[in-house]
Amino acid sequence: MKFQAAYTYLLAGHKITLPEWKGYWYWCPEEKMIIMHTKNGEDIRFVDTHDLTFTMSFLFRDDWIKFR
Repeated sequence: MKFQAAYTYLLAGHKITLPEWKGYWYWCPEEKMIIMHTKNGEDIRFVDTHDLTFTMSFLFRDDWIKFR
């Protein structure tokens, strides 16, 4: 799905991922922020990413899926 639809899932409390990822993104209602859960188990706030350009490039993909 495109990120626009995936974002709706995030806001509804679902986790989303991309096919090759081991981690996922989820919405934190307390912080009103996307949290990136990495394959190593680390949670990173979207705005705290080390490479914002790289992270934002994922928003343009259209193969987002719900995390199992």
